[in-house]
Amino acid sequence: MSDPLELANALIAVHIPVVICRPNSRWSKNSKASDVIPPKGWNSITADQCDLSSFRPGVDTLAMVGGHGIDVVDIDCKAGATPNDLDGFEYFGLHRTPSGGWHYFVPSTGFAKLSPFIVKGKGVGDYVGGTVDGGGRLLAYLPGSTRPKYPSASYVVEQPISMGAITSAAPDPVLIKMLTDAKGRQDTRPGAIAASRSEVADFITDHSEKHDCNYGGAALKSILEKANTAAHAKGGRHGWAVRSATRLVELMREGCANADDLAQVRAKLDHIKPEGGTDFDDVMRWAVANATGSSGCTIATQNKLADWLNLPATKALTTSSKDDEYASEVGAEVESPSTWEPIDLGDVLDGTYIPEQATLMPRTDGTGLLYPGRLHSFHGESESGKSLAAQAEVARILLVGGRVLYLDFESDHASVTTRLLMLGAPSQSIRESLDYVRPDAGLRNPRDLQAFYEILSRTYDLAIVDGVTEALALLGDANGTPEDRIAGYVAALPRRVARFTGAAVVQVDHVTKSTEGRGRFALGSQHKMNALDGAAYTVEVVEPLGLGLRGVIVLRIAKDRPGSIRPKCGSWRKGNHTQEAARLIIDSTQPGQTIVTVEPPSTRVDSEDSSRQSFRPTTLMERVSRYLTDMIEPISGRAITDNVQGKAPAIRTALDVLVAEGYVARAPGPRGAYLHTSIRTYRQANDPQSDTFIGGDALNPFHSDPDHVTATATASLFKSGDAGRSQMQDSDRVPGRGGTQSENHSDQYTFASVESLNPPPDEGAA
Repeated sequence: MSDPLELANALIAVHIPVVICRPNSRWSKNSKASDVIPPKGWNSITADQCDLSSFRPGVDTLAMVGGHGIDVVDIDCKAGATPNDLDGFEYFGLHRTPSGGWHYFVPSTGFAKLSPFIVKGKGVGDYVGGTVDGGGRLLAYLPGSTRPKYPSASYVVEQPISMGAITSAAPDPVLIKMLTDAKGRQDTRPGAIAASRSEVADFITDHSEKHDCNYGGAALKSILEKANTAAHAKGGRHGWAVRSATRLVELMREGCANADDLAQVRAKLDHIKPEGGTDFDDVMRWAVANATGSSGCTIATQNKLADWLNLPATKALTTSSKDDEYASEVGAEVESPSTWEPIDLGDVLDGTYIPEQATLMPRTDGTGLLYPGRLHSFHGESESGKSLAAQAEVARILLVGGRVLYLDFESDHASVTTRLLMLGAPSQSIRESLDYVRPDAGLRNPRDLQAFYEILSRTYDLAIVDGVTEALALLGDANGTPEDRIAGYVAALPRRVARFTGAAVVQVDHVTKSTEGRGRFALGSQHKMNALDGAAYTVEVVEPLGLGLRGVIVLRIAKDRPGSIRPKCGSWRKGNHTQEAARLIIDSTQPGQTIVTVEPPSTRVDSEDSSRQSFRPTTLMERVSRYLTDMIEPISGRAITDNVQGKAPAIRTALDVLVAEGYVARAPGPRGAYLHTSIRTYRQANDPQSDTFIGGDALNPFHSDPDHVTATATASLFKSGDAGRSQMQDSDRVPGRGGTQSENHSDQYTFASVESLNPPPDEGAA
C-alpha cells in the first residue's frame, strides 16, 4: 500500500485504532528521548475515536495500537535477535523495520505488552499487545509514514496484512506458550494518562531545591544499588527505570529528593543500558502523572498532617491541648501548586483531547454509570436498595481484580462482608483488595489523620461512603451553617479520596421522607448535588427485594456533570427532571447467592410517573386485585390472564403496576413461572389517578375494606447474624399463604399483615 493512509484506514475499518504521532522537536541523534510523540490518551482510544484528517505525509508517523484484535511480534536485530530465535508460529502479515528488524502481525492473544520479550532466556525484541481490560498497550509504526530517527529508511511491507484472515483467526498455541513462558500477563488494566513534557519540566524545576533528608538519601542509595541487578529483575532495565522514577517522584514531592537525585538515576540508566532504547523522558511522564504513593518519610508525613490540621474542615476539631501541642511541633505547611495558574488548553485546541467516559458499573450494553476519579451519589428512601446497588459494583470490581475502599458510617463489617460473598466476590479478593473502614470519630487527632493519610496514599478503583448523614456529623463544622457543614465534609473526605486515590467515589445518602418538594436531591441541601462532579442517581424499588425473590431497583440519573451518560438514558420525568439510567435485576432465588444484572433502561412507560403515563388500566387493576384476594394460594400470571376479563397484554400491564405499587407480591414459582399474592386491595374509588375516584382514605394500605382478605408477604434482605439465609420457623408461616412474617430488620422490606396494624370490623371467625 503506497498511500500511508490506505493501510491505516483499512485497520480502522476492522476496529483497530491508528493514531498520528508528531515529530519531537527536542529529539536529536544523541538524545534518549523518542523521536515522535503520540497523542495524549492514545492507550485508551478506540477506532471510532480515531481522526486521521490532520495527518501530514512526510512529516508525521502513523502507528497502530496493539491489543484491539491485532498484535505485533517485534523482533529487534539491534539486540542480535533473528526470527530463528522464536518457535514457529502463524502470522498474517510481515513488515521490515528501518533498523532491519521484523514486525509479525498476529491475532490478539489477550497478553499485555512485553518489553523486552524474553524467549528461552534471550531478549528478542518486544511484544506489542494489550489485555481485554485495556491495559498493557504498545504502538507499532506503519509503512508509508516517516520518522526523524530514520530519515533515509522506512517500514517496508514484505507480506500484506490479511485483514479477513487475521480478524477471524484464533491465537496460535505456540505463540501463547512463548508468551506464558515469558511471564506475560493478561490481567493488566489501563494506566492513567501520562503528564505532558512541559509538566515534567515544570515538576523538575519546582523540585530542584536541595534538601538534607537522611531518609531520601538512603532511598536513593538503594535505588542505585538495585541497578546492578536490573537486567535480571522483573521487567528488566526498563522495569527498573519505571520503578526508580516513580519512587523518585514520590520522594521529590515530599521534599526528600531533588532534581540532582533524578539526574543520577538517569545517568545510571545510561550506564546499564548504553545501547539506548529506553526513553527516560516518557518514563518520567508516566511517573509524574501516576505516582501517588507515600515517600514513607516520617518527617514528611508529619508536615502533611500539620497541613491538614489547618484545613477548614478539621481545624475546628483540634480542641484538645495534645492536638494543639502536636500542631505546633510538626512544622509548617507543605506547599502545593496554585489552582489559580492558567491551564494548558492545547489538547482541546489541537484535537487530541478525548472526552471523559464513565467506565465503572457497566450496563449489559456496555454503558458505564460511574466516572473514575469523580464524586457520585446514590440516594433514595430507607430500604430502597441503594447500599445493595453500590455493593454489587464493589463485588464486580473485586471479582475482576480491582481494589476498593469502603468507608462505612452506618452498618458493620459482618453485614457488608456477608453481602459481598453472596454477590459473588471471592473471599481472597475481599481479604486482599478491600479496605473496609468503620470510622466512629472525626479527624481530631494525629493518629486518625495518620491512618487517613495512609488510605490516601493508596490507589483504588472504587470508594464507597456509606452513610453520608453520619459522616457529616463527624466531619462537618458543627458551628457552621448547613451549607458550611456540607462544604467542609466534601472537602475533608470524598473529594480528597477521589483526588489522591483516583477512585470513583459513590456516596450512599438518604432522601427526605416527604415526596413533596423532594426533587432530585438527597437529604439536607442542594449543596450536596452541586458538590458532585460525576453523576447522581435516585434509587427506587420497582419489585420487592428479598431472599427467594427476583427484585428490581431502578437508578434514575439526576445529574451528569461530564455528560456522557444522559444521552444513553431513558426519557425525562417531568416531575423531577430525572431519567431512568439503569435497571438492576436482583435475583436471590438461589440459596446463598445474589445475582445482580445491570440492564439498560426499560422501554415500558414508568408506572410511577403518572404525569407521563398514557395508559393506566385502573379498571383491570381492580379486577386483578379482586381476583387475587379471592385466591387461597399464590397464582401464576397465566392463570390471572386466563380468568380475569380483558385483553391479556392490558391485564399483564395492570398486574405490573400492582406489583410496582405494592398491592401484589411477586415471587418465583415452579418451572420458571412467577406467582402472585395479594398484599392489599386496590379500588379505583380510592385512587386519585382513576376517573372513578370519589375521595376518602385514598389508597391507605391499612384502610378497612369489607372485600379485604388477610395477606402477608415478606421480601427481606439478609442481616448480620442471618448468615445470608432466611431461617423460617413453622410458627412464622401464615395459614393459607406462601409468605412468612420475619423480624423487621432495618435492611428488610416487609409488608406487614393488615390485621396486625388495623383490625377490620368483626366478621366472624377467621
